[in-house]
Amino acid sequence: MVRRMVFAVFATALGVALFTSAAQAQTNSSSSVDYSGVCAIAVTPPNPTAGTTATVSGTNFPANQTFSITFDGTTDLGSVTTSGTGTFSKDVTIPSNAAAGPHTISVPCSTTNVESTTTVQVLAVSVTTTATTTAAAGAPLARTGTDVEPLVLIGLGAVAVGAAFVLTARRRRSQSAA
Repeated sequence: MVRRMVFAVFATALGVALFTSAAQAQTNSSSSVDYSGVCAIAVTPPNPTAGTTATVSGTNFPANQTFSITFDGTTDLGSVTTSGTGTFSKDVTIPSNAAAGPHTISVPCSTTNVESTTTVQVLAVSVTTTATTTAAAGAPLARTGTDVEPLVLIGLGAVAVGAAFVLTARRRRSQSAA
């Protein structure tokens, strides 16, 4: 028994030591990168439906330059010219033949020679609901459930009767045993 406990403590200590050294090595191997000032884009809404309009906005781009916006790297969604502060906002139409699922929208950033890319989740179907009224004004609502109060009362009554039987049986046993 003592050997098992000593082995368990030793194995736990060894596991913690290995995990800690691996985590430390991982921390030391990754370098800190400052991403401030890098071109960035966002899409609103992040989950558009194929064939609908979404707004692509960007920040930290070179001022007063024109950039193309692409969908999945191949479909041109148009071009946009940045403001004097390097920002832009452009409404684009998501291709109507885009399959449901993740897709990328990209804008090249000439200051970093890297595409600023974001992922959008294209939805399969656009659902529009409208309220319809078929009942006349002032008419009561349809009854769609069951009134459970009588059933609850019957159940509570059955529990009370069962408890009375149990108590009576216990009294009779205790009287006959005495």
